[in-house]
Amino acid sequence: MAKLEHTTSDGLFVDQWFREDDKVYRHRTQTNRSEILAENAKRRNEVASKIDGMRWALSIPADDYATLIKLNPELDHPDRAIQHRAWQRFMASPESMIYRVYSARRGHTA
Repeated sequence: MAKLEHTTSDGLFVDQWFREDDKVYRHRTQTNRSEILAENAKRRNEVASKIDGMRWALSIPADDYATLIKLNPELDHPDRAIQHRAWQRFMASPESMIYRVYSARRGHTA
C-alpha cells in the first residue's frame, strides 16, 4: 500500500504525494470542481437567449480535462480533423452533460 509522504495546497489544487515501490505518485484534487459543475447546471437550467455567433459550450475542471484526455487521446490529437470529430462524439455522448453550460439539444456545439 502506498505511503502518504506529503500534502500541499495552493488554494486551487490539493496535491497528495505518495511513495510506492520506489516511485513517487501525485494525486491532485481541484478544490473548485464542485462549484464549476454547479455553475454549469445552473446555466443549463436558465432560459437561453438567442446569441449571434459563437458561444462557450463546455466548462471542464482541469482535473476532469486531464482524465478525459487520458481516456480519449483523440480529444488532444495533433490532426485537427481527428480532434474535431472526437469532440463532436464527446459532445453527443451523455458523458459531456455535466460539463455543458447550455443544453445542446438545439443544434451542433462542436
